[in-house]
Amino acid sequence: FRYLLDSDRLDDFMRGEVDRVINRRLPDLDDLSLLIECLHTHHGVRPVLLIDEYEAPVLFAMDRGYFSDAMDRLRTVLSSLLKNNEHLGKAVITGVLQMAKEGMFSGVNNLYVSSVFSDDKFSDCFGLTEAEVSGLCEKAGCPERLDEIRAHYDGYRFGDTEVYSPYSVICYFQYNMRPDSYWVASGSDEQIGRMLNVADRHARGQLAVLLSGGTVDARIDSRLS
Repeated sequence: FRYLLDSDRLDDFMRGEVDRVINRRLPDLDDLSLLIECLHTHHGVRPVLLIDEYEAPVLFAMDRGYFSDAMDRLRTVLSSLLKNNEHLGKAVITGVLQMAKEGMFSGVNNLYVSSVFSDDKFSDCFGLTEAEVSGLCEKAGCPERLDEIRAHYDGYRFGDTEVYSPYSVICYFQYNMRPDSYWVASGSDEQIGRMLNVADRHARGQLAVLLSGGTVDARIDSRLS
């Protein structure tokens, strides 16, 4: 955003604030509100705020003993950013875990949630659809590879839509169409390990059934309160 320093639509004070933010070694979350206002003032268009992996700092704090402080801080910041912010067009927040609305997002209005359980217009936006993967195979000149890709990476369902892992499929083509567990190496299983350590015998038994190829009936609470 360094170009804002030369904006003739910002006054001296706002340009000074932008310069302060840019030159800070560790910008604060509160600086986002300033940047959103400056971008709106400069362009005349309310910007869109994208927040990815929003739950990451909460899980980090949970593992290190300051969960409550982190939640209080993030709740305050998100409320000031997203609620009654006249300079913000809209915000899209993505993550793996769904926080309870009465938790981190208690101060946010008009929150629409689309999750793995939602059968809505966004259910095909969380991965590559079968048609998209088939199109990639056609463009790569290997339509016969679709069955192999389906066997390895067709493992997700959002609502009633089956999707493929984009990262895994892209890596498959990048590495000479060699199937591998690419997604495993891209993340951490720390949270899963922590939950398994406190799981009771019943939960461990259900996991054993799943790992052996069986099925289980379970009530799932998709929220992390």
